[in-house]
This record gives sequence, structure tokens and C-alpha cells, in this order.
Amino acid sequence: MVVCPWTLDNPLTAYGRQQAEGLGHDWKDVHIDALYSSTSPCAYDTALQIAEHNHDTTLKAAKGSLFDNRRMGQQVIAAIHAGDTELAANLYMGLRPSENGATPRHYRPPVGGNSPEDVAFRAKTCLIRLLKHHGKDLDEPPKEFLDEVVINSPNVLPKGIPHAVIVSHNIFMSELYEVMFRWDTPYRMMTCNYGLGEW
Repeated sequence: MVVCPWTLDNPLTAYGRQQAEGLGHDWKDVHIDALYSSTSPCAYDTALQIAEHNHDTTLKAAKGSLFDNRRMGQQVIAAIHAGDTELAANLYMGLRPSENGATPRHYRPPVGGNSPEDVAFRAKTCLIRLLKHHGKDLDEPPKEFLDEVVINSPNVLPKGIPHAVIVSHNIFMSELYEVMFRWDTPYRMMTCNYGLGEW
């Protein structure tokens, strides 16, 4: 996953491209059954680097809006273009300048923006589709993971279990994590701060 700047869907910077190439090189020996990307240029460029460096020369990156980050809405984008980042932030977050805290779960930025709940719905849809296409029935959990709380590397994935990779953004990945971790509960954590190119 690569977390792109929240402002606009820009292509990778030179430094971002260097990070994406490094990630592709680091993952060159990782078994990947499917590679998905949001439609953001920086996410898709990163997915292309993963595919290009992977030992499986048939691996392709599939791009889809299902994996997109929270859409800002046209008024937020207009405020950014006008240089009014404070207004853009207020419109995006749905909070008054004097308020602090998380964006209300059902707040949509004006003119086409997504609420956190919209992103959560997409994440749940994504998970269901991934399970339908790549899920595998197991008699028991993989022995490699029984005592593990955190898996720190994609290189330790058990053989025989499909590995789907999603290249997306902080908010989408946080909502996807939440829907996997807390399947049918209304509780949501604050957005996790994933680093760039992080597993």
C-alpha cells in the first residue's frame, strides 16, 4: 500500500517513484495471486512497479474505483485550487473551525464527496468480492499463524493460500482493516497512520 497525499490525485513524485521501485524490488519474490489498485495515479503507478519487479511475469495490476480513497467533493477541490487549505480542511472534515475530532461517520463533503461510511461500505464490498474470488476453505488456521499477533512480512505467507494485494490509501485501508477485524460491529477506530509503501 502506498499512501498518497490527500489533496489531489497526482502522479508519483520522483521520490515516490523511487519508493515504489524499492517496494517492487522488496516484493520481487513474494507470491501474488492478484494485484488490485485504486484509480489514483500514484497508487496505480505503485501497483505497476510491484507487477514489473515480481518474479511472476504474468502478474498484472487491475485498477478499480472500488479501492479508491475517500472522495473529497468538488467544493474541497475548488478550495484547494484557490489556496484556501483551511476552508478545504473544514469542508472535508465536516467540522467547524472551533471543533476538533474525527469526521462524523455520515458526513459527505459538498458536491460529490464521500462519507467515512461510504468508504466503509466500499471496503466491505471489496472484502466480500475478494473472498468470493480468492477465498479458500480451510479445516484449521495455518499453523504458521497460530501464535502470531502481527505478520511483519509478506514473505511468510503460507503456501496454498491465495495472496491478493491491494494498493490504496490510508482511509480506504483503515476501513478495510476495520471491516475485517470488526465484521458486524458499529465500532470504528480512528484512521490508522500507515506509512508509505507499508505492508
